[in-house]
Amino acid sequence: DSELSELSVVFVSDIDGELGTVTPQEDGTASLELEGLSIGNQDITATVTDVHGLTATDVLEFVINDLPDAPEIELGPDPATTIDELVVSIVTESTDEEGDELTYRYVWSVDGVESSASDAATLSSEATAKNQTWSVVVTVEDAYGEGGSTEASLSISNTAPVMSTDPVVLTPEEAATDEELLCIYSEGTDVDEDELSYTVRWDLDGAEVAGETGASLSGDYTTKGQSVTCTVTIVDDEESG
Repeated sequence: DSELSELSVVFVSDIDGELGTVTPQEDGTASLELEGLSIGNQDITATVTDVHGLTATDVLEFVINDLPDAPEIELGPDPATTIDELVVSIVTESTDEEGDELTYRYVWSVDGVESSASDAATLSSEATAKNQTWSVVVTVEDAYGEGGSTEASLSISNTAPVMSTDPVVLTPEEAATDEELLCIYSEGTDVDEDELSYTVRWDLDGAEVAGETGASLSGDYTTKGQSVTCTVTIVDDEESG
């Protein structure tokens, strides 16, 4: 140990010059923590000197890497619903001073919990549900390690329900003025599986019948020769279809 303490190790870079002098540790290793080294390939010479002035030299080859900076990203579409695939767009690419090939790593989370639904730039709509908040962290990497990261998030909005493609039927086709009219329709669908309701608008000669929103209309409202229409609107807990 006393012999080691009598040694000194000088590190000199062929780019940045003398970097520092240290005394070897008890296990014989000599280390130096540095910041601000010039980027690129460097030859660093370690010269060991004892108390008699005798020296030994070795040259170490290093690649000083500057990690790439974070990209600028967008997550869309915004607003998004449960039928939309979520897509990360790289608005501004990361840059790397050494010109290394860069890759991006994607980590998705839902409501603050990391998700395995995707590790790519897209997330299937099948993974999302109404009122969830999805976020994605995009991290750039070069051959030497991870660079900067950027996060984006959005909330999943309600998807409007959809009426059936079956035609709405007004019956009877030829009604007397005292007959009740029926507006017959098929049930619609909602990808959010919300409870659905229906409202019916009745019009006589183009004028809405106030207060009547059910599927039937009393013959008390009609007179001979009038034109009657019924319009069905499907509604979930947030919006109409």
